[in-house]
Amino acid sequence: MRKPNGNLKYLLLALFVHLGILVIFAPAYIISPGTKEALFEGRLRRKVKPAAPAERAVSEVKKTRISEVPVHLLKKKPDVVKIERKTKVPVAVGVPKTVIPKGARLSRRHRIKSDRIVSREKVRRQKTYKQFGKKFDISGKGKSVKASFTPVLARYRGGDWYKDPKSIPNLMKEINRRSNVTADEKPKVVSVSSEEIFDCPFVYFTGTRDFKFTNEEVEHLRKYLLQGGLVWADNGLPGRMSRFDIAFRREMKKVLPDRDFEPIPIGHKVFSSFYKFGEVPAAMNYRDDPLEMVKIDERMVVIYTLNDYGDFWETGLNEKGEVDNSLDENWENNRGPHWGRWQFENLNRESVESAYRLGINMVAYLLTR
Repeated sequence: MRKPNGNLKYLLLALFVHLGILVIFAPAYIISPGTKEALFEGRLRRKVKPAAPAERAVSEVKKTRISEVPVHLLKKKPDVVKIERKTKVPVAVGVPKTVIPKGARLSRRHRIKSDRIVSREKVRRQKTYKQFGKKFDISGKGKSVKASFTPVLARYRGGDWYKDPKSIPNLMKEINRRSNVTADEKPKVVSVSSEEIFDCPFVYFTGTRDFKFTNEEVEHLRKYLLQGGLVWADNGLPGRMSRFDIAFRREMKKVLPDRDFEPIPIGHKVFSSFYKFGEVPAAMNYRDDPLEMVKIDERMVVIYTLNDYGDFWETGLNEKGEVDNSLDENWENNRGPHWGRWQFENLNRESVESAYRLGINMVAYLLTR
């Protein structure tokens, strides 16, 4: 057999050498740049340990950057991760809103837009107060106040809004007797979700049960208050943490989520708008919790009496100002259903008179606020 040529032998040897080199180093060139970058970052994290001293960590990073950073990574611009910070835009940017929440971080554009809407709503409320004044012939203040209006009883879903049917008629009767205000003794019942609510300077809420506003009722009440209306609520189950108290506070928070209840100081005008009070008059079972309010533009938009004065107004007074023991057209006693019941400890002439005086103050203030 013929021996292979020497040149062919060297050629085959060189081919085997090149194949070996290719097998060893080819993977480094086949891996994509993105994969190499990920592998490099993984090695970098493994080398720089958080628990290591600061100087050692810095030196390791410097060494790694000098010896192992590939050229394509050095030339490539680092990826910028854009973090979108969600700014809590107040409702004023939408509709409606009372003020910008404290501490809210707004862009200049949102702040300008929010201020514009808040100012517009404030001007709208001022116009509403003037319109109510003309519509109900409101003039004067204090004991010289004059007006002609019909009280409005709010009807809402889920609660006993119809509680104490004689309370508002009796209160209006005393207002007609003692002041220059002319009030219809029969209240007008208006649904909270009705458009009629916007024709009333204030609406009266009462009840003893838990309840929940519908979405439509929430929207109507919010719009009504932001346009200049007012809610007056009397807790028919006196005291804090009663069923009505919990429900009313919770539901009003839905109506005005950026507003909170605050106590009315004894120096407020509501305590001197007709009669002068030096303290909160005690209501059923000596309850004398402070009256509370919610304000917008430093004006009251919600006033809340927690002490159940409505049950005292169920007691009618005669022309002499004494408890009326006569019978009405339905052969029911005008002094109300509570007299003689053991659970009402302080139901007497003095307490009833104080409750009426506070009610007259409330109406006088709400008409002229």
